Amino acid sequence: MNGSAIVLAAGSSTRFGSDKRRQIIDGQTMVYRCVSQMLCTLSHVIVVVQPEDDIQESLPEQAQVVEAKQAHLGMGHSLAAGIQAIERHTAWVLVALADMPWLTRSTVDTVINRITTLDHGIVRPSYKGKQGHPVGFTQNYYAQLAGLTGDLGARDLIRSEKSNLHLCPVEDPGVLTDVDRPDQLKGYV
Repeated sequence: MNGSAIVLAAGSSTRFGSDKRRQIIDGQTMVYRCVSQMLCTLSHVIVVVQPEDDIQESLPEQAQVVEAKQAHLGMGHSLAAGIQAIERHTAWVLVALADMPWLTRSTVDTVINRITTLDHGIVRPSYKGKQGHPVGFTQNYYAQLAGLTGDLGARDLIRSEKSNLHLCPVEDPGVLTDVDRPDQLKGYV
């Protein structure tokens, strides 16, 4: 498999009130669960964090940690740092969020299976008609992703590439469920 994953984990968790990445869900930290889902299929997973972040002990040892020096300026900066760290010979990259602990391995595999068939395109899972994560990008988007800034991430790029966007319907509400507040974890912790 000639691809990588980037897990964006450089947010400040302000709405959560504490470091949500360390929140224990079914015996694992949230960030560990998210990264592990990528490592089930991929051998190269980058986790983007803020400078001098001490999250390493909460990650699987196979994960590569990359610091985004301007993470405080928004998700675009974090994604750009992750893209700049991947090897350019990889044919595609999956971009995932560290606060989506219920994403299933089946969904990750579905997105990977579709992105590996494309020379040029973006792949995104959808659940009941709503688009979610992780999002797959073929190599030809790396330069644009590496130049991102601000807090929109790749949203504008995806909108401008509608003709190259491939949706994969999945039966996984986890593609839409990110954790922003502690009350969203009721019944899981």
